[in-house]
Amino acid sequence: MKDADLTRIDLNLLVVFEALMRARHVGRAAEQLFLSQSATSHALNRLRELLADPLFIRNPKGVEPTPRARELAEPIAAVLASVRAIVRPTAPFDPAQLRRTFRLAATDIAVLLVLAPVMPELLASAPGVNV
Repeated sequence: MKDADLTRIDLNLLVVFEALMRARHVGRAAEQLFLSQSATSHALNRLRELLADPLFIRNPKGVEPTPRARELAEPIAAVLASVRAIVRPTAPFDPAQLRRTFRLAATDIAVLLVLAPVMPELLASAPGVNV
């Protein structure tokens, strides 16, 4: 069996799927995603083509997931959680945690005019740094 061509899959479609599972309504899912209802509906159509299933069936209250959509809900949530963990911002830089030695080549006048004035602040904020 041939693997799916991932270059042709839009990860945002999985985000739309997740919102539709949560909201069970195209309009409310669109609001949560800050998309138009039309854009969300188009994304759903692309998902249907990609996964070869209707995924969500209209009903008087919105949409109801098909058995295939219910089957995919947990794996898609896991994939999105993994992607969110990968792109989550790292902790902000803390100079107090830095342990490093910097070697600089400079003239005496450059050291006197540039480096000397900043050394007290550097040593206070990054005590593990050697220059």
